Amino acid sequence: MSVLNKLSFQLAAPILAVTMLLWLVLYFFVAAAIKEFARERAEEDLRSISREVLNICNSRFDEFVKGGDEADRVGLRVTKALTMGELEDLFLEFNVDGIIYGDRAAGRRVLLETKMAKKAHLNETGKLQRHELQTVQAGNTAFFAYPFVFQPWGWHVVLFRKTSAYVGLALIIRNLYWTTGGLLLVMAIGLIVLDNRLLRRPVNSIIEKLRLGEPPNYRGVEEFEFLSSSISHMMKNLAEREARLRQSEIRYRTIFDTTGTSIIIAEEDTTISLANSQFVQDTGYSREEVEGKKSWTEIVAEHDLERMKELNRLRRSDPAAGLRQYDFTMIDKYGNRKDMLLTADLIPGTSQTIASLIDITDRKKEELEHRLEQEALAAQTLRRKNAELAREIEERKRMENALRFSEERFRAIFETTADYVFIKNTDLKYTHVNPAFLHLLDRDRSEVIGRTDEELLFDPDYAINAKKLETRVLNGETLETGHILNWKGWPISLNVIRFPLRHSQGNIFGLCGMARDVSDWKYRESESVMTDPADYPSPTIQQTVQRVRLAAENDSTVLFVGESGTGKDHWARILHERSNRAGGAFLTINCAALSPELVESELFGHESGAFTGAKARKRGLLELAEGGTLLLNEIGEMPLSMQSKLLTFMDTQTILRVGGQESITVDVRILAATNRNLEQEMQDGRFRADLFYRLDVFTIAVPPLRDRIEDIPIVVRELLSGIGEKMGLSGLPAIDPGSMDALLKYHWPGNVRELRNVLERALILCDREEKICPIHLGLREVRHSDSRSGGAALVEELFPEGISFHKGLDEAKRLLILRALDRSGGSIKEAAALLGMTRNSINHHIRHLGIEKGPGDKE
Repeated sequence: MSVLNKLSFQLAAPILAVTMLLWLVLYFFVAAAIKEFARERAEEDLRSISREVLNICNSRFDEFVKGGDEADRVGLRVTKALTMGELEDLFLEFNVDGIIYGDRAAGRRVLLETKMAKKAHLNETGKLQRHELQTVQAGNTAFFAYPFVFQPWGWHVVLFRKTSAYVGLALIIRNLYWTTGGLLLVMAIGLIVLDNRLLRRPVNSIIEKLRLGEPPNYRGVEEFEFLSSSISHMMKNLAEREARLRQSEIRYRTIFDTTGTSIIIAEEDTTISLANSQFVQDTGYSREEVEGKKSWTEIVAEHDLERMKELNRLRRSDPAAGLRQYDFTMIDKYGNRKDMLLTADLIPGTSQTIASLIDITDRKKEELEHRLEQEALAAQTLRRKNAELAREIEERKRMENALRFSEERFRAIFETTADYVFIKNTDLKYTHVNPAFLHLLDRDRSEVIGRTDEELLFDPDYAINAKKLETRVLNGETLETGHILNWKGWPISLNVIRFPLRHSQGNIFGLCGMARDVSDWKYRESESVMTDPADYPSPTIQQTVQRVRLAAENDSTVLFVGESGTGKDHWARILHERSNRAGGAFLTINCAALSPELVESELFGHESGAFTGAKARKRGLLELAEGGTLLLNEIGEMPLSMQSKLLTFMDTQTILRVGGQESITVDVRILAATNRNLEQEMQDGRFRADLFYRLDVFTIAVPPLRDRIEDIPIVVRELLSGIGEKMGLSGLPAIDPGSMDALLKYHWPGNVRELRNVLERALILCDREEKICPIHLGLREVRHSDSRSGGAALVEELFPEGISFHKGLDEAKRLLILRALDRSGGSIKEAAALLGMTRNSINHHIRHLGIEKGPGDKE
């Protein structure tokens, strides 16, 4: 066999072996790549399907929002059910499994689950990361899972597909690789066996003959020459490597010697085995004196020696825990001390330590000088602070004296003021009360201190309301509210200001309250309230009484509707006085009597400087009605800009003063009243639909006076009593039967307000006579309910054919105001009096209706 043939046999086996190993390695890379490709393909598929799911959900959600009331829960459930049906069809179309569940506090509830998804439905599905492809193992089956969320309905969706759907190609390639690898292995083993039998056996025979001194034959010499050339080639490679190593050693030795940092290599016994020229320069020793003869411990100062030894021991026992860099004091050959920064570490694979040393003596001196400067500066600052502290102590003594004097004055005021002052702790127990408060309760101080309002047996309504308010004060609010306290069978009306008490650190430790008795004002106010409405005989008014009684049992928003002058504000006051807020304030605002610019300030208040003329902070009616009721009269006249702000308050129960920055929480019940058709106003764009639905929680229709003729005698008696008291009459004239008959037959378009004006005019005209006669009433024939032809003519004049209700109503207002201005000679004040209106209200209607003032008109 020739040398070339032998060489080919010798190289073939290793090549086949290497090829086989390469195929095996490539198998794992290719299989991993295909597996990654399968994962990417699965993620792309499931992402695409998730987008389809979200498109279906979004489409159904948009259709529901556009086509119906968002509060329709039944419609929402139907829409969700239809959506899940479409999603289940989508899952079947794309051959994918899925789960839909909703998050709840008690756990997840499954809304939709395909048959195969039940197998993959594990407790771990709730732990999956959203919008990330993950692998879920269910028994012996692996699934790709892709979770996401549809936020509007709170649906959690997880899509599943078996991983086996994507790894078929990987299985085919794996089998191919195993088959090819087996063939290569068989070929390699066969060539190795052939090589041993055909090649190595003759070589071994030649070597054996040479040992015995026998000359080899031609074939043996040829094989020996082949081995000799191989050995020669190997020796040549070794020589080249040795030359390269020698050059590398020279290069690193040069770097070691020429670097500007002292470097040494020390043995395990601390002997310095190698040192560079910079180390020789820094220490003063020669290489001959150092290398192999001197330990690094001999150049370390005594006070640093033990620390250096301990650090060296720790570095060798635990390289991760030992310090690599630290400073020490070095002593050179001539006894000079130098501050050095040492960086040391073990040379990998050996027990030797390599260390570099940097001279930081100058840096230490600079640090010392800087520290001395800092200490001098600190001493100077300390002297200045001591002087300031002495002045502060002196100032504090003066402040303590002033505080003591102020405390004495405060105590004197606290003890002598006629207002009721009290202080409570965070448990709402009284800690301080002034004598006026004790006099009001008619109790000793020991009976009050340490007790709550409930323990003092206050009126339960007052105690509950006060506890709610004082809890808010302890959270940092300052409140001014009105209360009616039923104490020992007598109502006491109080105006109370409560504010939090804070420590110097700002923490609240209690509250202070100051109350003032306003019973006289409340009494005068309550005198104008009519008698119990249950005495009215008419069925229509009894229906109103029943609805008022129902509304008084809760805090819902109430809307009073009815014609102008029917007494809607009167019924609102009755509702307030029968509710659990009767102890609080009852305030009202006429939205038609104020200009649009003033409505916001009156309702929400304003800060100082919020607008021109705002010289001080003003609390709005919503704040002043804290704990009570606010009536928004003529709500239909409120500007659109204010309607949105009112809606925000009703939703959040918070207000923001004009020009303010901080929201304020208030507790107030809202009542509203209007003589307009708000549904028509809403359709005409003059009233917000969302505010209408927010107000229209409980509607009370107040009947006109013409529908409750049976009540007129009682209403006349009550009105005459109030008017006579206002006019200062000691006695009231009687109403003769003719006058009462005229009152009963009159149509009363102005309702109770018109009746009151007629009675007031009658009291003036009768001039203290014993009876009120029909002539004193001044009722005109055109106003009688049986004057059909006159009424029809008036309607035809005010409401010609083709005109809408609101336009006709505006035209009627225009004619009434123009007629009143004619009668008053252009005086707006007198015209307002004739119409029973305020000057602001008639000015508002003049602007709203576009009535031009004549040259003779005057305010």
